[in-house]
Formats: sequence, structure tokens, C-alpha cells
Amino acid sequence: MNNSGFQRRILTVDALFDKVIWFLTAVLFASFYIMNKNVYGSYVLMGITGLILLMMFMKGRGRIQIQFGAFHWFVLSFAIYAAMTALWARSSANAIEKATTIIEILICISVLYWHYAQKDSTEDLLKAVMWGAYFVVLYTLLQYGIGGIMEAVENEERFSVEFANINAVSMVSAVAVVINVHFWRRNIQRFSIIFALPALLLVGASGSRKALVLLLVGVVFIYLLDMHSRDAVVQVLKILLFAVIALVLIRLVLELPAFKMTAERLDEMFQGFLGTGKADSSTRKRMAYVEYGWMIFKKYPLFGVGMNNSYFFMGQLTGENTYLHNNFIEVLVCGGIFGFVIYYAKYVYLIVILFRLKVQSHKHSVVTIAVLILMLIMDYGVVSYYSKQTYFYLMLYFLHLRNVKEEIKGHAEQKAA
Repeated sequence: MNNSGFQRRILTVDALFDKVIWFLTAVLFASFYIMNKNVYGSYVLMGITGLILLMMFMKGRGRIQIQFGAFHWFVLSFAIYAAMTALWARSSANAIEKATTIIEILICISVLYWHYAQKDSTEDLLKAVMWGAYFVVLYTLLQYGIGGIMEAVENEERFSVEFANINAVSMVSAVAVVINVHFWRRNIQRFSIIFALPALLLVGASGSRKALVLLLVGVVFIYLLDMHSRDAVVQVLKILLFAVIALVLIRLVLELPAFKMTAERLDEMFQGFLGTGKADSSTRKRMAYVEYGWMIFKKYPLFGVGMNNSYFFMGQLTGENTYLHNNFIEVLVCGGIFGFVIYYAKYVYLIVILFRLKVQSHKHSVVTIAVLILMLIMDYGVVSYYSKQTYFYLMLYFLHLRNVKEEIKGHAEQKAA
């Protein structure tokens, strides 16, 4: 009895450590945005990571189970290539800086990887993303108040924040809502849906086209990927019916006052792409950056100009030292074909394996695949290869794939027995 009681206390203490680590994980994710422009952001990142490592050390009674997987090798290979580009880059310091940043992020994210790799589900990580994003939303509300956000909506002005890029804040708010919809459908923490309301308000007030696309397409993906039927005709009919309903809902959402400005910006963007009307200045600039990027790439196709060196070439072409606002083009220009293949190989690997294993029926595969595809789509409008959240998401994808493989292996062993 005494031994049984002691083991129960040990399990209770371990569960407490897990909860503390989960909370710190959510705070860490939120800090990627809240501390983005803060000079002490790096120290906060190291401090929270250190606390998580300490909790893991205490939970393991002085031991930490260190594991490495495909996630590490894919990220490390790109970091090494980024460092190698210093050999031919105009500014070797810039290339080394980005390679160092990626390695530093990999070290911090690896601490989380070691903890969550011991679990058979990525549910806690998904919750950390959702709640971390809601922390960012609540922090924004505390800083600027609902009145400040509503004033921007009423005046049809883009709401902005000083602590981070408003597009990044609104995009993570949209991701939180997408995950929340998944949890609602799975009957997980359904009460959290109330936090989706201020997140939606922030998405609308920001005027961010990327966030709105991420939100709407994400919710559509959640439902489409979750549709199962052995009858192909029934499956097609379900998809068509849902597509019609989705289009109606999208139209209704875009007519809401909070999303009026975003709807107008989306319309201008589509007109610019189709060449049927006058595009807004932001769309014209981004389209021009893509053209300039192709011009630079054609001159340095194999190895690129060196990571983080596009600034110099853009300065010569446009008189403005800027990056290309498009991760696909940025990596292609800076890393060439070799760099592009090395960087995006991990996404091809993840998508091919996840779909090949037919894991849609796995508890959290639908939302994981949806977020993965959405982040890839968003790469068209942001440069993400050195952002902390990119590698946090990558850890989530790889751990999910690892768990799915273990589950399939377990089922096969059970059948064999």
C-alpha cells in the first residue's frame, strides 16, 4: 500500500511538471510575437527555454532523454548550407548571421522536442500554439483596448501594433481559430471558443489579407480533409456541397463591417494578379519584388547570392535595401536551386509521407496537415526561413509524423500477435 501511494505521488508530481512545461511552452510561443521587436527578446527566449530544461531535469530525477530525428537533420543541413553560402556571398557576415540564427533556434526548439517526443500525441503542442496565440490576442487587447481596435474598424483604417508586425499577429490569431475549430469538432476544450471572438476581431481590424485567407482556407481544409466515405460519388457530392456552403459563408464574412477593408484589399490583390483592374500599392510592390527576384536568380541559379544577401542586389535594382517578401523567391535567390531543394525537401517529405500513410483518420492529422499546407501557402507573402515560429511548427509536424508511425507499427504488431 505504501509503495502504491508513493508511486501515485510520483505520478502526481510528474503530471505537475508536465503542466508547468506546457504553460511555459505556450508562453514561449507567445513570446515569439510579443517580444519580437524587444531588445531583450533573445534573453526571454533563452530564459524560458532554460526553465523548461530545468523542469525536464527535475522531472527526470537528474536525467533528460535526448533524441534526434529527421527534424534535426533537415534543419541542420539547411543551416550548414546557409553557412557555406558565406564563401561566395557579397557579405559573408550576413550569411553566417542567418546560419547562426537557425542553429540557435534549433537548439532551443530541440529542448521542446526532447520533452514532447516522449508523448504519443501532439495535442499538448497544438494547445500550446492555440493558447500562446490567444495570449498574444489578449496582450494586444490589454495594450490597445477593444476601443482602439473598434475605432480602426469604424474608420476603415488598418489597426497596427508596435511590438510586432501586425500581419504576423493576425496570422497567428487565425491559426489559433483554425485549431480551435478542430478542437471544437473533437470535443476538446470547447470553452476556448469564446477566445476566438477577439481573435476574429483582430484579424478583421488588421486588414491582413494573408490572415483572412489563412483563416477561411484553414477552416475549409479542416472540414474537407475530415470527410470520409468509401463511396467515391458520395465523397464528391459531400465536397461539392461543402464547397458551396463555404463560398456562401466566405461571402457573408467578407460583408461584415470588421472585414470590409480586408475584403477590399483582397479584391484589389486579385485584380492585380488577374490584370483586370488597378492593384493596390502593396500588391504591385510584391509582384515587382517577384520579378526582380527572378532577374537575380537567373544570374545566380545554382548556388544563389548567399543567404541574407538579397538586400544588396535589391538595393542596386530598386534603390531600396529590402528582402523579397516571399520565402520561395528569397530562398531561391539567396540559396539558388541547391538551397531551395535543401530547404523545401522537408516539406515534400512530410506531405508525401503523411498522405501516403493515409493518416486523415488519426486524431490530429487533419489539423496538422491543414496548418502545414497553410504555412506553405503563406510563404508566398512572408520570408519565414529564419523565424522561430517556423521551426516550432516544423517540430510539431515531425513529432506528429513520428507518433503516427509508432501507432501504425503498434497496430501491425498487435495483428501479428
